[in-house]
Amino acid sequence: MLIYIIDDDPDWQNYYRTSLSTHTLKTFSDGVSAMEAIDDQLPDAIILDMLLVGPAGTSLLAELQSYPDTAKIPIVLISGVDIQDDLSSYGVSQVFNKATFEPKELLQWISKLAP
Repeated sequence: MLIYIIDDDPDWQNYYRTSLSTHTLKTFSDGVSAMEAIDDQLPDAIILDMLLVGPAGTSLLAELQSYPDTAKIPIVLISGVDIQDDLSSYGVSQVFNKATFEPKELLQWISKLAP
């Protein structure tokens, strides 16, 4: 399973790499470079931080939803911001708060995606 991790914090990128070491991962620090990579290879899932350097995660969510092939990619949003809004219309199937979530929750979400 190919998972794109889009988070501008290197510590969080390393955390995801460690937690998801059994999957193929590509990490990006911003949404622009992630979208460029998506043009070459669609991921099976995206882990997205809401607050990024440059355009925020919401801009990337809107961009992903504007194309039929990328609109189907499952997205988990992980942020230090407490998000209560329903973002399912943006392809977000799960929202975690960085302060309270545990790696097993992320692994459970990913296991539900596996064929």
